[in-house]
Amino acid sequence: METIIENKLQILELDKIFISKTNPRKTIHEKGLNELSQSIKQKGVIQPILVRPIGDKFELVCGERRYRASLLAELNVIPTNIRELSDDEAFELQIIENLERKDVHPLDEADAFKNMLDSGKYTIEDVAAKMAKTESFIAGRLKLVDLIDSIRTDFVKGFLGIGHATLIAKCDSFKQEEIYNDAKPWRDGDEPNYGTYQELKENIEDELLDLTTAPFSLISKTLVKGVGACSSCPKRSKANPILFDEFQDGDNCFDEKCFNSKTEAFTQKELAKIINENLDVCIVAGGKPSDFIIDMCKQFNVKILKHWDDYKNYDGSGYVEKKAFNVSGSEAGTYEKVFVKINSSNSNESSTADSGNETIKQDIEKIEARAKRALELDAEKVWSKILDVDNKVFKNSSEPLSNHEKRALVVAMHNHCYQLHNELEFVKNTTIETVLTEAIPDQLVNLAERCFIANTLNHSYGSHKTTIHAAAYKQVMEDYYSEDVKQIESEQKEIADKRIERTNKRISDLQAKLSNKSDVIEFNEPVKVDYSKPEKTFEKVSKKYALNNSYFKNRKTDYPANPLEVLDYWMQHNELPFDMGDESNWMYEVWIEYQKRNSVYHSQFFTPPATANQISNLADEYFDKSNPYVLDACCGFGMLTTSLKSKGFIVDGFDISNDLLKMYDASTESFCGIMDFKEFNPENKYKSIVSNPPYEVKELTAFLQKLYEILEDDGTAILLIPKGFMVKERPKALVEIISKFDVIHNENMDEEFARTKISAEIVVLNKL
Repeated sequence: METIIENKLQILELDKIFISKTNPRKTIHEKGLNELSQSIKQKGVIQPILVRPIGDKFELVCGERRYRASLLAELNVIPTNIRELSDDEAFELQIIENLERKDVHPLDEADAFKNMLDSGKYTIEDVAAKMAKTESFIAGRLKLVDLIDSIRTDFVKGFLGIGHATLIAKCDSFKQEEIYNDAKPWRDGDEPNYGTYQELKENIEDELLDLTTAPFSLISKTLVKGVGACSSCPKRSKANPILFDEFQDGDNCFDEKCFNSKTEAFTQKELAKIINENLDVCIVAGGKPSDFIIDMCKQFNVKILKHWDDYKNYDGSGYVEKKAFNVSGSEAGTYEKVFVKINSSNSNESSTADSGNETIKQDIEKIEARAKRALELDAEKVWSKILDVDNKVFKNSSEPLSNHEKRALVVAMHNHCYQLHNELEFVKNTTIETVLTEAIPDQLVNLAERCFIANTLNHSYGSHKTTIHAAAYKQVMEDYYSEDVKQIESEQKEIADKRIERTNKRISDLQAKLSNKSDVIEFNEPVKVDYSKPEKTFEKVSKKYALNNSYFKNRKTDYPANPLEVLDYWMQHNELPFDMGDESNWMYEVWIEYQKRNSVYHSQFFTPPATANQISNLADEYFDKSNPYVLDACCGFGMLTTSLKSKGFIVDGFDISNDLLKMYDASTESFCGIMDFKEFNPENKYKSIVSNPPYEVKELTAFLQKLYEILEDDGTAILLIPKGFMVKERPKALVEIISKFDVIHNENMDEEFARTKISAEIVVLNKL
């Protein structure tokens, strides 16, 4: 064989070259390869490939695309640079050459960096120095290797960006599967939707495992066999700030399986300690315990107490206070104070010889409990008789309040108005002793009275023109916010004046037609929504969770479980059971979050708030102002109706869903009926109609046919429909009905439907 001159251009036969197994490039797009092949046919290979001699053949080091494209172009030879390279030198050249490409995919970078580390010759610091990148960048790329296959595929196809992929890769495989399933399209042909970067980050943050509340020790190395301490774990945000730089506000675990296994191991050991040392501790369960814990409790005759059946979290008659240990659920491995029924078995009863002593102890506890209860009954009897004392003199006294009365006033207002709990520090710290001994300042009484006014009279029902409560509260607000109140009244008066002008004209026109009865337009009231399903009653709850990604996932069993129950709660308490930002569109946000949590993204394409305003603005422009009556067909819970009413229109609605109509009725106070649009046959037609109708071709065709029937001649309709629907050329039935309308305006909706990428537009139609 001839002596090889390093770096001298050589022409080699393609069949003497073989592809290296260590080439880090994994993705070569077929389209680009074909384009390069055509270019090589015309101009040849402009840049030589790099090879190294291996026996009587040559291993390709750099230039695999040029090599493959030359084969496609049916060339026999290719220009090459030949170098004598060691395995390490060839590998490093492949890595560097691959990463210097403009189109290098982040997953190729990740695999390349991993290969460098796996070789044992590089550290993250070495890789960062060679690639002129930060250590954080290298760590982020390396984490991409941990992406599950389904998300890797979506990443390669371009359905998510590098920011999304880097965030997802930091989660364990269980969370990645959940994110992938959330993003999956609901029908063939649609693309996955991973949301915005911020939405994804908030989703991950909502479900992070907080190590500051972990029941087990973070420095223990022996809790789970083969698993080290959390203190130095690379999947802990505080121990790995280079990788988890976005999550440095907390101390979180990104390995749910490991976290749960440590919690379970700690819970088992702590339960064994309670049993072995015969500790006076009850065993409670927030969920279904593991089989191991159930078997352990059965073996040692330990009862796992049930919430409400055996214990509760507040004191009451027939209950005694006990220390309890949780063995399952979100509180597993933690201790708490509970109140156990006196006749409930203790959790650590033993069948050993000590059982006699335990029985004696229990008898003593029962006697003491009965004695305590007897004293409570004495007090209750005294209190009962006090309540029977005539209080007319007390109620009608015009004398100034005594100190006792001032104190009673503050306590009464605090008891009546829940919101005062966080505002009156005095009452939170009040005991029987302070009630009997301490004086109460007038300043606190004044504060309590003002808090009581603010939290009792600012209800949303009625107005200052219809209820004495609102009238009194408005006067108070005028004392403090006079200019704000004046501006609000002025802005509303301007809207009202325009509406009154339109209404007067409408009345005038109708009065002119009284002589001809057939010309009178009568608007039938559709059947009101069916309330046969009883309203569920809810106690007021603490707003522990935010709506987005948290409430429906973590809510307690006695909290509202779906949008309709949230409505019931709202109507009972005039507030929501969760925290959220702008509550003006809470029904929309609740439905979207509820569907997301139940993996139902396609059943309802609810009109987004901005799009509802967009449609109402078009209605203000195109609808006949002399006729303020509008039909909201397929009205849902009233997004379009609410926005139209703000423009002064009078709106009727109908829909097929009774649950949606119950919310529609509560939020819009408009007439509504439950029926399929195909069955809607009003005695009089409508001049103006809005709708966000069904989107399947067959259903939408039927809807347009019904729309043509109920729309007056030369009437106007505004629809939110799939983009390009009105210019379709088939099927025949659709084309025929479309030809009966004139599209006088169309524009894109301002925002996408939540959690979809459906392209829709707003069209304004005139009936021909």
